[in-house]
Amino acid sequence: MSDPYWTEIFDYIEGQDPTNCIVPPLRAFEQYNYKSYFEYHLYDDFDLFILHKGMETWFDCDFLKYIFSSYSVLLENPVFIIMGNIKYRHSDINKFHIESFTNNIEARHKEIIENRKIIFLHVPKCAGTSLFNILKYKFKRNIYFSNIKESINFKQSLNNYNVIAGHTNLKVIQNKINFTNVTWLTILRNPIERFLSVVAHSRRKSIDNLGSNMTALRKMKLIEFMKTKNAHNELHQIYRILTSRDYKKINEYDLAEISDEILTFLAQENVYFGLQNKFEEYINNFTKFTKITLPPLYKVNIKANVSNEYYISQNELNAVSDLLSKEMEVDIKFYNRAVELYNHKYK
Repeated sequence: MSDPYWTEIFDYIEGQDPTNCIVPPLRAFEQYNYKSYFEYHLYDDFDLFILHKGMETWFDCDFLKYIFSSYSVLLENPVFIIMGNIKYRHSDINKFHIESFTNNIEARHKEIIENRKIIFLHVPKCAGTSLFNILKYKFKRNIYFSNIKESINFKQSLNNYNVIAGHTNLKVIQNKINFTNVTWLTILRNPIERFLSVVAHSRRKSIDNLGSNMTALRKMKLIEFMKTKNAHNELHQIYRILTSRDYKKINEYDLAEISDEILTFLAQENVYFGLQNKFEEYINNFTKFTKITLPPLYKVNIKANVSNEYYISQNELNAVSDLLSKEMEVDIKFYNRAVELYNHKYK
């Protein structure tokens, strides 16, 4: 490394030999066995924290203020700032540079947040409420649509929102926006598990204001619901939300063709999708793949006992098991391919 600013940092690290050092997620730092920004948990203790000045917006503004107020600045150059415990050797610090940098932190974060556009296509019962709660904590200008019709009837401009989320449809939102700097988010789930979770939601006595599908699920046995016109839409909800075609005609399309189209969408660089059973991994990797930092506030409850969890007797489940597997054969194939894409794209 011939750059003097980088060389100065490496010499400093090797001279101090800290036990616990946090380094930028850059190839040049891989020679050291230290945690990178992606592996570091906010507010954990450290000996040295190496802040790359071009990456300061990867962190929450409040976190950076905490770092500067709680630790000493040990070294500073035009590229890096090293902060840490006072026991480590100090070098000459240009206080004017540090003050100028810290004074502009809030302004830089505000500019980035105001210009960021996030669209979260929330497939029901896929831990999406947990994700939206995190997003709205960070981005105050947000809007959530409870259903596709609500998003269609929304006549105001979406340009004023940083986060646009809800049970809406890809094509509907694409037709309503005129900005291009978008990060698309969605979370997928095993389709049969997702449907059974919908059943559970509909049968909880504490849940009110149900839509037509959910009302039918509450009143009917599953075997009866499977014979209604509502069943197709509820079973294939993933296609209604992620298709770029007319969602109203979803029962007229070849679902295998739509599967290919959705997988193409999910493979795009500006789309970050996750799996419900790996929600914690999705959140932990969020900054790495989206360059959006999230506050460490989330909670998701994932259980395993299907029959008890979903308010369905074993007999009722057995009665529809074969029918569900047949009806959702394409959905299951799609999900398995999406899992393969997830492993390839993010591992």
